[in-house]
Amino acid sequence: MKKVILFVVFIGFFALVMPGTPLFADIGLGGRIDLGLDLFVLPVTETSVDDDISMFPIIPLLDMGFYGQSTFGGVSVGIGLRMFSLVYINVFTPSIYAEVNLWRFTLNAQLSGGALYVFPIYLITGPYFAPEISLWYTLNNNKKSQMRVGVGALTIMSPWNVNQEYIRDIANNAVFYLSFKIVFPSSWVTWKREI
Repeated sequence: MKKVILFVVFIGFFALVMPGTPLFADIGLGGRIDLGLDLFVLPVTETSVDDDISMFPIIPLLDMGFYGQSTFGGVSVGIGLRMFSLVYINVFTPSIYAEVNLWRFTLNAQLSGGALYVFPIYLITGPYFAPEISLWYTLNNNKKSQMRVGVGALTIMSPWNVNQEYIRDIANNAVFYLSFKIVFPSSWVTWKREI
């Protein structure tokens, strides 16, 4: 648990303090709120006895994120809290991400986990993380909010058990999703260095 806390403090220091140094030419520091609806396709198949049709369950989840964000050139890095909601079950977890914007497309890599708070029942801590990668298309070019549609994949892993077979199992157990979300960026501070 101490390693997780030190890691979060390190990422927070990097995201919130380092942007003020003159090492970077154009740096932005701000916040961001993501509100989305994800349609997860579970990798569980059930075979019907009558017609041998495989069914892939689809689970809709509300996905919300509250982040502090820094921008380094074209790369945005954020750290914060993510929440998944399914009617009465709400799960909160720490999360970090990095994303690159190319025209209207955004490639996002995210890592959540280390702790889960299942509201209002219990807190789970441990070396379990959910690496995630997603590709988004921005529907509008508004600076106050961005509407995005995208696809992504995530899985659950523990870094202490990594070997070749484990990596193969992670790939086989990946969960894919379609998503729509609205991103509300908020710029707190912007540093510009004149050259």
